[in-house]
Amino acid sequence: MDIITGYRNEEHIYPQNDRDINRGIFGPDVYISALADGDRLTATVISANEISIGAGLVVAQGCVAEVPHGTTESLTIANGSQGMQRRDLIVARYTKDAGTGIESMNLVVITGTPAAA
Repeated sequence: MDIITGYRNEEHIYPQNDRDINRGIFGPDVYISALADGDRLTATVISANEISIGAGLVVAQGCVAEVPHGTTESLTIANGSQGMQRRDLIVARYTKDAGTGIESMNLVVITGTPAAA
């Protein structure tokens, strides 16, 4: 058994350690979690084509990403078609570069399919 959160006089904490701990606390799925001040990725409509996402955390299968305290992320929504309805999704997209192993998570808009109103 290896101690993870204790002092060992060597580097010994890896991303997989954090993910395993987070899965044990949050569970194996995807969750929105509040920051210490209660911010929870609140969406605010700025205009017909802009949504602002406030600070908060996403926990996806143990991997944690955040919109930091005091910041927002602005997302652009594509114009729709007159007389049609569409449901767009705002999602946290995880990527991992196959060559470098560098991981990232970004908020993106997935444009829905227009349908008659």
